[in-house]
Amino acid sequence: MENPIIGFIVGTIFGACLVLSGLTDPDKVINAFKLKDFHVIRTIAVCILVGMLGTWFLTTIGAANMHVKPAAIPIIIIGGALVGLGIGLTGYCPSTGLACAASGRIDALTAIIGMFLGAHAYILIYPLIVMPLEKVFNYDKVTLPQVTNTSLASWIISIFTAGSLVLFFTRSWESEGDKYNQAEDSNIDKGIFNKNGPKPIPREKVTDITLSILKTTRLLRTWKNLLFILITLCLVLIQVCFWLAYTGKIEIARKTNPDEVIVQNVTLSNSSVDTGMENATNGTNNTGFFDKNISFQQIIPMLHFVNVILVFASVLYVLVILLCISASFGGGLGGLSQISRSFITAMVMFVLLFPWQNIFGSSLIGVVYSPNELYQWHLADMNSTFSIVLLFLRFTGYWILVMLLLMKVQIHSWLWSKAIFPKLKKVY
Repeated sequence: MENPIIGFIVGTIFGACLVLSGLTDPDKVINAFKLKDFHVIRTIAVCILVGMLGTWFLTTIGAANMHVKPAAIPIIIIGGALVGLGIGLTGYCPSTGLACAASGRIDALTAIIGMFLGAHAYILIYPLIVMPLEKVFNYDKVTLPQVTNTSLASWIISIFTAGSLVLFFTRSWESEGDKYNQAEDSNIDKGIFNKNGPKPIPREKVTDITLSILKTTRLLRTWKNLLFILITLCLVLIQVCFWLAYTGKIEIARKTNPDEVIVQNVTLSNSSVDTGMENATNGTNNTGFFDKNISFQQIIPMLHFVNVILVFASVLYVLVILLCISASFGGGLGGLSQISRSFITAMVMFVLLFPWQNIFGSSLIGVVYSPNELYQWHLADMNSTFSIVLLFLRFTGYWILVMLLLMKVQIHSWLWSKAIFPKLKKVY
């Protein structure tokens, strides 16, 4: 905005609206992620519907210009996941964090500092990681009316009508959430927990240490589930890359000189890229995928990024489960058998997942693979049945085994949660 005074006024009004609407309450935001309080979700839905209708009207009369951002699918998915993870952990987004930090809240100020550090890290990795990812599955500035070959007005009216009906028929959800919170507070005061559950610990016997351990255990369980989702997403992405390469959806240039194609397991030389582009131009190994041609060089940064995130998240996953064991043992919460089985299975999963081939060579391999390894397997002779079976065992069978172990870890940890949390539920 060119005029800072107008920007200050609009920003002040916007912050006041956030405070008055209750969106600056981090508890409400976190409960929205838990689907316990729909106030935040309904408020955001109203803002989207009204903003959509207002933007369309202002654009129609020429009072505003709508700028469509490119639809880069990986960037949208990864960015949305990171933003959602940050909001879920802190209860603040950039706008609500600034509004609360202005009121003097230390936790909001800490979240804002973390946002600035994250933005700085994004600037640092942008040339190496983000720019190549922007070229993968990038459908440019495409809109739904262009995809469906329909008018913009039909989409605006349909979405606004459907959204308004959903908000109308779910208008009682917010009051039900308030009743739930009031009932929960009443149950805590009266010592009433779960009528059908195990007998709760009497309030007078619950020490501060027990409460601290219980709160810590709940936080560890949340982190464990978030890391499980992140690990699963990364495993799915590396499997998708393999199948895209195997089915020819990714253009992989044939090796012409051993020293020209792979350099330190990271990048492809210009000559191999040119060869791949020539093959694509001549129609060899047509890699049309949603009408987009993807070269092997484009997925290299994404594979490196996913590999790093996957290994790092797996380490944290094992450590969080180990901390769950410590909390259960130290607080006498029970469920040690299930959480111990979960920890042992998680250790086995991590051993199978870790890319040992980068340390010990091809004699010992893990599920995580480098772009160079995928390239070499793609160029290998696959004329025999044994070689094809070996290929699928390496990239799919091994992956399925790790996914099954990951599911087993979650099942045991779920049984652990089921064993300890009902009898201590709502003590604080």
